[in-house]
Amino acid sequence: RLTALQTWGEVGEIREKFGEFKEDCNSKFWVPVRQQDGRWLSLSSSSVPYLPWTPGQPNGGHHQACVEAKFDKLNGSFQGYNDLNCAKSVRCFFCLVNSFQRFSLRGMCKKASTDTKFVMSVDLQNHGRPYWKGYLSTEISFSPSSSSWQLRDISTSQVLATYNGTSSWPVGRNDWFVAAGVCGSAGGERGLLLSSCSSSEFTCGDGTCLPISAKCDGLSDCRDELDERDCWVVEFPTHRHYQENLPPVRRKEGGGIAQTKVQVGVDVMSVTDIREFSMKWGCKLQLNLTWVEGRVRWRDLRENTNLNVVSNVGPGQERTGQAGHQVKQNIWVPVVIFANSPNNDFSQTDVKSSLTVERLSNYTTSPWDQLEEVAYYEGEENPVTYRRKFKKDFSCNFQLYFYPFDTQSCSILLHTPDHLAGLISLTADQLVFTGPVQMLQYNVINWEMEEVEEGLKVVLTLQRRFHHHLFNTFIPTFCLMIVCQSTLYFKSEHFKTTAGVTVTTMLVMYTLYQAVSHKLPPTAYIKMIDVWLIFGLMLPFCVFFLLIMIEHLPTALPGETVPSKLSQVRQKMVKIAHYLLPLVMALFAVSYAAAAIIVYNYV
Repeated sequence: RLTALQTWGEVGEIREKFGEFKEDCNSKFWVPVRQQDGRWLSLSSSSVPYLPWTPGQPNGGHHQACVEAKFDKLNGSFQGYNDLNCAKSVRCFFCLVNSFQRFSLRGMCKKASTDTKFVMSVDLQNHGRPYWKGYLSTEISFSPSSSSWQLRDISTSQVLATYNGTSSWPVGRNDWFVAAGVCGSAGGERGLLLSSCSSSEFTCGDGTCLPISAKCDGLSDCRDELDERDCWVVEFPTHRHYQENLPPVRRKEGGGIAQTKVQVGVDVMSVTDIREFSMKWGCKLQLNLTWVEGRVRWRDLRENTNLNVVSNVGPGQERTGQAGHQVKQNIWVPVVIFANSPNNDFSQTDVKSSLTVERLSNYTTSPWDQLEEVAYYEGEENPVTYRRKFKKDFSCNFQLYFYPFDTQSCSILLHTPDHLAGLISLTADQLVFTGPVQMLQYNVINWEMEEVEEGLKVVLTLQRRFHHHLFNTFIPTFCLMIVCQSTLYFKSEHFKTTAGVTVTTMLVMYTLYQAVSHKLPPTAYIKMIDVWLIFGLMLPFCVFFLLIMIEHLPTALPGETVPSKLSQVRQKMVKIAHYLLPLVMALFAVSYAAAAIIVYNYV
């Protein structure tokens, strides 16, 4: 624990505690003060009231952000503080150690039966060196005779392991020499970790403590970058064989196999194409499959799910098999078939897919005989999610009865493969539509996902945009009907003109009918637009027929009291042409518009 000094007396007292190291320190040591944003602050970023600078100091600007306490080499008097470059200058440092501090020892084999919990104190009889006493029967102390640190059994005085490395203290991760017979018949080096960090912290190689959340987060916080090593996410079982071609099924209480539930989420990002002639539609979507894998354990999961990536592409993770051989292995990933795609395509795990694990439960720490500090999460409590984007075509049974006021329902069928039948069940999760709802020909008005016997069914409801036909078909043809009807009010001497207009109208109506028909697949039933165009073809025929009848039937002679039968027929034809036919045309147009509104909004 480093703390800023408050008085001259504290500075002198710290110097005296260096003892025989005074000459090695050259009467200088670091003071826990640093320059931050132009201010001199303690390591806890609090203000420092006591800064006895020597004359002319500080003089290094932002390049010299560290502080040393300087003493006179002859009389030992305190001269003041100097600012120095932190990276280039080497000085002694001091620590204030709590009188009662707990430590833990990790990495020793179970056979040794050593303590894993220790209490540190200062051995004043051994030059103030630290001393670790185990809770039961083990101690760690410095042996001046061998100039090494020893892990010793107090009850038998047996030296279990020794460390004489370069570090002054054995704190952190170091290679110890384990005596013969302790962990095996032959002795040898073994990595041990002596740490003061809590169970919610990670220990760097030099003993520095970091929050466990800082491990494997993509940022190196340890000087030796130990926090970014061994960052794989999945740990396979070692006591039994993991079958990656089978789902993680369980046994029911009453017997039988409980199916693995796979939650299916779909994000429809866009509708790419609609082809009525070939009865197909295309879309771009993201498929999300979520399940729990109870046969494995997850390692060091982060709160950000995107950091918990499982690599499932290629040969897989290497591990030691039951026979001692190195094997490559991947986790099981469910397969979903797009049943109404042209080739019955299926989901696949490749470089375009991702596997991430969501952290939902608390963790358990690795056993004490394991050197690595690992936070283990149970696979049964933390789900894994498969994500991949697809762009595919699907079949759609377009019903064109009410074209162009129709509403279509196109689907995506997600089925379970035959070899997984009875082993997994697909359940509907979240369906979202993130693409544009207004397209060139349709509007997407609804989307839903429902469970069916074979799996799941995603249904998109598409409503056709009729405005193109309104302005290019219905309004022009209605105007032609009016023009054709108006020829019945021309005088009889303009028969040739009216007959030509009527025939021309019929030809134009037929041309429009053919143009619309060629845009649609041929159907055995009559479409709604066909009704309008057929009426538009029949109206000029009726008008032409009435014109012929009115032109060639005789009119009543002047002074004739009783008109002839033919003249009476002509008068009836005139009434039909002038009153009944326009009424029929108006009623048809109104009825057709009302039917179109009802169909478009309610069917």
